[in-house]
Amino acid sequence: MKRWGPAGWYPGAPCAGCQGLADIQLVYGNHFPSVWEYAEAVRADAFDVCTYVGAVCPICGRSCGYRPIPAYRRGVIELFPVYRKGEVQVARAQCRTTRRTFSLLPHQLAPYHRYTVDSMVITLVVAWRLCDGQGKPRLEKTLDELPADCDVTLWLLQCWVQTLARGLRGAHPVLCGWHDLSGMRSGTGLADTLREVAQYLGALGVRGPPRIEGLEEVLLRYGARVGRFLIGTASQDRRPRLAA
Repeated sequence: MKRWGPAGWYPGAPCAGCQGLADIQLVYGNHFPSVWEYAEAVRADAFDVCTYVGAVCPICGRSCGYRPIPAYRRGVIELFPVYRKGEVQVARAQCRTTRRTFSLLPHQLAPYHRYTVDSMVITLVVAWRLCDGQGKPRLEKTLDELPADCDVTLWLLQCWVQTLARGLRGAHPVLCGWHDLSGMRSGTGLADTLREVAQYLGALGVRGPPRIEGLEEVLLRYGARVGRFLIGTASQDRRPRLAA
């Protein structure tokens, strides 16, 4: 059974913050070439939840306290190196005590985002390179660099800037133990925030496009260290909605 230290989540430990939620999402660090190969393994029933999670239920903390249940379908879009849109099946299991479920979302995806992490990162790297001489983003030109069939909008690009910045800022205490992040400066406006994301990626050794290199290692290492998604917020970490 894998353990990632007392400060972070590990398979077999009750998940902090999962009380009262119908579903939690665990990051599945894997070595499949892409999310599509992961999905094929799940579809072919070649994926064993118990082997990864261990015998202890991550929700109730009891030994043999969960059972695998059928995977759920999730829409996924990949922009690079080729445009691909489809559905993947995500492995999941149910706690025998609480009846709540947990899923193993591959690290190539971000919770509540259809586009792969690679797609978001590459797009923002392109956006940064297309900034004008004063560092002002030219998001309209960024859209021109994306596949014609995709539905990425200016609003979505701005959301990705904030999503990546939020994830990188939150991971800063962990990441700075592996990389020199002393030059990071938080931004407030869109231009400053995009610059901050670009600085983080450069400091972390992420290179590209046309293909992104170095990102896989960062995602895997961070997920293994703290059991959280670097990009995106899992369901158990979201604030519960207030009743109307």
